[in-house]
Amino acid sequence: LLAIGCALAAHHQMRLQRKDSLRKVLGREGRWEEYLASKTMLRADRASGHTQTVNDYDDAEYIGNITIGTPGQTFVVLLDTGSANLWIPDATCADGLGNPCANKNKFAASASSTYAENGKSWTIAYELGKAQGFLGEDTVRFGTDASALTVPKCTFGQAKSIATFFKNEVI
Repeated sequence: LLAIGCALAAHHQMRLQRKDSLRKVLGREGRWEEYLASKTMLRADRASGHTQTVNDYDDAEYIGNITIGTPGQTFVVLLDTGSANLWIPDATCADGLGNPCANKNKFAASASSTYAENGKSWTIAYELGKAQGFLGEDTVRFGTDASALTVPKCTFGQAKSIATFFKNEVI
């Protein structure tokens, strides 16, 4: 399928406009440090008693820590601003070439006193594969300490199988 797509691409070319990232532009102008200080101040002003460290690779992706369950099980997740889907690898996740779940934190429902089964299955198709599993409900905290924003009875996806391209990616 990839070979067919590449062959067709040769016949349907589009001009792409290259644009430097914000980091590159501000770095070239000598304003990167000023930008980072300003961004940090703005975030501090907006913090409404809930703190959450977010690593925002400046317009590319945002990475943060969440906990799910009681006691909280920690996950490093991609805070996807383009969807409302929250899913993490489940303890049963073992499919795929070289097991893409092998070195990831996996959610153990039996270790959480606040977990509830949902019973519904889900599948999300991505460009390079899919993730699939079942839904559960538990307490989700955005952060890892007591002051973290807490969402009780939050429905989330528990992945039983994830595409190989997730192997080296943050979920």
